[in-house]
Amino acid sequence: HTLYAGGSDLNSQNKHGVAPLQLASKHGHFEVVRCLVLGGCDVHQANDAGQTAYDVASIAANPEIADLLHRVKPPNMQSYFINQLAIGVVPLAKVKLFVCGHAGVGKSTLIGSLKCGFFQSLFRWKSSPDDAPNHRTHGIHVHEMIVPHAGLFSVWDLSGNKRYFATHEYFLGGTNTIYLVTFSLRDARERRRA
Repeated sequence: HTLYAGGSDLNSQNKHGVAPLQLASKHGHFEVVRCLVLGGCDVHQANDAGQTAYDVASIAANPEIADLLHRVKPPNMQSYFINQLAIGVVPLAKVKLFVCGHAGVGKSTLIGSLKCGFFQSLFRWKSSPDDAPNHRTHGIHVHEMIVPHAGLFSVWDLSGNKRYFATHEYFLGGTNTIYLVTFSLRDARERRRA
């Protein structure tokens, strides 16, 4: 914010032709990328190797950053993003989404579907959810994602394993929070209510 407010060129490149957005994308600095995009930097700018920040984030295995840059690539989407997250002087607050439930009910799969978008999620698993890879959460896994027309979300995948329950209460709570409780319809009614 300070560099932008001081009139710095957000698209300046170093001697290797690398811009700040590409560096932040490579090293996984989500908040820096978000601030640079909000500041109006050129998301289509390429380095000397011909790679955009999206390419760099994808190569460096930073999917949250790659997703953000992919969403602001189309014409007018960057200005839409800026208007959505920087209304007036005060940006919208990040929303915490806590996804809770017993082990094996599909919390991680649900979050993966949210990350890839509604239509892509319909085709993620070709036959049935039982064929999906087993991605169990150990403890808590936090994801950053932008939900179209809703804003920036911090999604907390809370393990359904009982040995982690004691630590969950320290993270639950706060403002701008949504609790999503998941359960399997295959489970007994008593287990779903627990």
